[in-house]
Order: sequence, then C-alpha cells, then structure tokens
Amino acid sequence: MDAATGRAWLACDQPSRAVPFLRNRVEAAAPDYPRDHLYAVLDLADAVHQCGDGDHARQLLDQAEGLIGTVSSQRMAYRFEALSSAVASM
Repeated sequence: MDAATGRAWLACDQPSRAVPFLRNRVEAAAPDYPRDHLYAVLDLADAVHQCGDGDHARQLLDQAEGLIGTVSSQRMAYRFEALSSAVASM
C-alpha cells in the first residue's frame, strides 16, 4: 500500500508527500527480493531528487547500484541510468 500511495503522490507532482510512504516501502522491502527492493529504492531516489535533495538521492542511487547487477531488467537499468544522469546534473 505504501508503494502505491507514494507513486500516486509522485504522479500528482507532490514528491514531498510521497517520501514518507516510499521510505516505508524501502524499509519493508526484503533484501531476499532484489527486484522489489531495487524498485522501492529507485522510487524513493526519484522522489527525493524531485524534492531537490541531491545528496540523499545519490546515496540511494549508490544503494541501487549494488542491486542493479542482481536484477535482469532492462527497464530497471534504464530507469537507474536516467535517474543517475538527472541527479548528476543537479
């Protein structure tokens, strides 16, 4: 439920309202499911980036980088690269 609520706030251009829900989602995501955990971390990184917190977004992307090699998903890899580029240009 936290993930859906957080993503809904992101879709409404309300990233600051999304952060608490997405943070809860990251904390609840089990490391045994790397794809789910990666998705949660990328959502939170996106939200904090949209809030203007580049340092926190970079920390989350560092965490995501450790997971990206364990997940076979072009979509996740593309999203990671796009978000990394956006954060780097802040």
